[in-house]
Amino acid sequence: TLDPTRLRRKDYADLSRYKHYPVHLDEPRIYVQYFTLNKQTIPFPPRTTGFFYYHRPRDIPFTGSGIRFRVTTPSPSAFVNGLDLVRPDGQIWEMPLRTIATTRRHPVLRELLLRQGLVTEAELQHCAALCPSRGRGEKIVLHHFGQTFPMRFDKATYIQVVCAGELLATDVRIFHEQRERRKLYPYAGSALVRFELAEPRSAVLRVVKMIEPPTPLIPNYDGHLPAPVEGELVLR
Repeated sequence: TLDPTRLRRKDYADLSRYKHYPVHLDEPRIYVQYFTLNKQTIPFPPRTTGFFYYHRPRDIPFTGSGIRFRVTTPSPSAFVNGLDLVRPDGQIWEMPLRTIATTRRHPVLRELLLRQGLVTEAELQHCAALCPSRGRGEKIVLHHFGQTFPMRFDKATYIQVVCAGELLATDVRIFHEQRERRKLYPYAGSALVRFELAEPRSAVLRVVKMIEPPTPLIPNYDGHLPAPVEGELVLR
């Protein structure tokens, strides 16, 4: 089961060191992976043991739901004291509902969620219409201010914002040097960031946690665009 209130000991799984973990839900078998970096599949960390479960947040729309992995002991009663698996970029590991609803290789997951009453057909159809699978790879979908997400300093970030049941999409180029006609990025690196609401009616970007500290890409750069600093707002 994926219902966190109905977990059994036989639902306990050990993903440790797998690059592609086989999930035995039904036929056809599906495989899940931990993370991909520079086109290389990173295996699940040691001691990745616990339960797959369906996470449905209470404070954001159901489109922000997904299947997560809770790291804990084999006892289902210990589930509440466990921690969700985290990716190397600081994000919680998750198979988003919007991906399950739109990816052909996930029919087993769709059927399981429906059969266990965790989602409705209408919700899956809404996700499929809101977040079509065509186009770019992994997408960052924001539901509210304060939601953290990974951002690289040396490339644009494609962001989709769910607002009043609609999806707004844009490329965000916070860290490129605007004095040049070409889009030059002064720094490499990455961080977890979040948009915050500021006055009057504007948004600011804060660096929450540094993943890869900024390193200069432009020789003898004059620092016109300050390097991002953990805990601080991004300055331009």
